[in-house]
Amino acid sequence: DDIHWADKASLEVIKVLISGSAGKVDNLLTVLSYRDEEVIDVHPTILTLNAANAVVGPEEVEGIRIHDMPVTDLNVESVNRLVSAVTGRDREETLALAEVVHKKTAGNPFFVTQFLLMLRRESFLTYSFSTFRWEWGDIAKLSNAARVSDNVADVIANSLQSLPASTQIAVKVASCLGKIVPLDVLVEYFEGYEESQNGQTCSLGLHQIKESGLHNVLESAVKSGILIKPESQGAYMWAHDKLQHVAYSLIGEAYRGPLHIKMGKLLWRMSLTDSGEEWMVFLAADQLNRFSDNQQDQVLGAEAASLCLEAAKLSLSKSALFPAYDMLQAGVKHLNVEGRWTAHYDLS
Repeated sequence: DDIHWADKASLEVIKVLISGSAGKVDNLLTVLSYRDEEVIDVHPTILTLNAANAVVGPEEVEGIRIHDMPVTDLNVESVNRLVSAVTGRDREETLALAEVVHKKTAGNPFFVTQFLLMLRRESFLTYSFSTFRWEWGDIAKLSNAARVSDNVADVIANSLQSLPASTQIAVKVASCLGKIVPLDVLVEYFEGYEESQNGQTCSLGLHQIKESGLHNVLESAVKSGILIKPESQGAYMWAHDKLQHVAYSLIGEAYRGPLHIKMGKLLWRMSLTDSGEEWMVFLAADQLNRFSDNQQDQVLGAEAASLCLEAAKLSLSKSALFPAYDMLQAGVKHLNVEGRWTAHYDLS
């Protein structure tokens, strides 16, 4: 899924597998998805798929076939079927509502569900206990309502901002960690408290919160369909990357740098106490690489560069050459400080 975010080494493996260039693999079905709006003709994902197609060619080669399947947005009819299924009403009854939903979401399935959740939250879509069915308000008013934005990002932001204050803060901090949100990292993060960050990336209500308490805080995000709690209780997942991106956008610009620095240091410290969690080294380096500017590098440059070197060595030990190269490049940027050949000769 989302191979437009894959690193070059992974794309190379995919190319070899689907083209059979290193020998045909029997009984293998590979399904790859990517967003065409996220890539251009020279994007590594497109180059990989083009290279695989060039090896196989238009005809079947030794049982290998490659098919392109464009997945388009839902049309009005499909949105109406979905709305009808959700509300349990006949399609003729839901058509006018479905047309407005389609207009506001352009038929994106994820946006459709988010929009319907917003209508429920705004009490436009309600369940009547007198008629025992779902009902909705005036369609014309809905279509023109100022509070119903044409920008779905605003709809998602609205759903996030409807969460309790402590949950909003926890979700914003979680947005920095990627698709998987390890609970122990969040617990460790909220051990600290800074008055200057209060209400943005920390709060007294979350200060020194325990794991069980954090589960309770995040429960409302799970019920709202923002986070998913897998069988393993050690981590949460974002229900959709758009939710993660919008949650991150809600963090004020001035608070992002300090948040990434604090998170990077925390992850690095945790990786030193648990050598089996190598992913923490990469995530720590990624956090510190987001703030590479002269002012911060004068203070943390050598530390960040040392972490990048460690992450690069780990990458090389796994033959992940491209990630190692990227980490080394990031380390060089961190060391772009005055007197580095004197103060940090070996590291430089």
